[in-house]
Amino acid sequence: MHKDLLNTTPPAENTVEAMRRWFLNTSSDRKTPDGSPQLWGASEHIYSDYHDLMALRVPAEQDRLSAFIQNNFSFLFHKTTSSNGTIYISERSISRFVAFVSTILAAVLLFGAIISLYFVKNERALLGMVAGWTVLFAFCVGVLTNAKREQIFGSTAAYAAVLVVFVSGNLGSSAGTAASSCVCQTAPT
Repeated sequence: MHKDLLNTTPPAENTVEAMRRWFLNTSSDRKTPDGSPQLWGASEHIYSDYHDLMALRVPAEQDRLSAFIQNNFSFLFHKTTSSNGTIYISERSISRFVAFVSTILAAVLLFGAIISLYFVKNERALLGMVAGWTVLFAFCVGVLTNAKREQIFGSTAAYAAVLVVFVSGNLGSSAGTAASSCVCQTAPT
């Protein structure tokens, strides 16, 4: 039980900051924050060490894109309670927004690559474009998700395989249409 308690996920930084503001009476809506804690004496510094705190409800695991949106664009997802005017950030709204952005990004990475590869006929340019799109895909998976190294390699290999199959198939070449329109003549004897 002690091991489980030590391995619990720490609370989110913005939750700790909000709790400290409340505890020290320094909320931003006060005209004159007094900075005196809610408790005195031996309990005055009870919330000073971040490592001594734990959350009863930890937010759902967030990927890097969700954390970026929450840290930089949280004002778009504020909800206010009617009872005391407390502002909180809707995790559900952020999750839906990130799912939408991720879906659009995945579609752009796949269809953008296929469309751009369709119009290029130079083999060296095709090879360079496959490499470029693959690196961009790996970068997006590595930076915007919490994928582990083996998951990044696996998904990148699958993505590259799709692009290679597209390029190696005659989907984008005109060689098949030229062969079917050939008119053969026999030499006179």
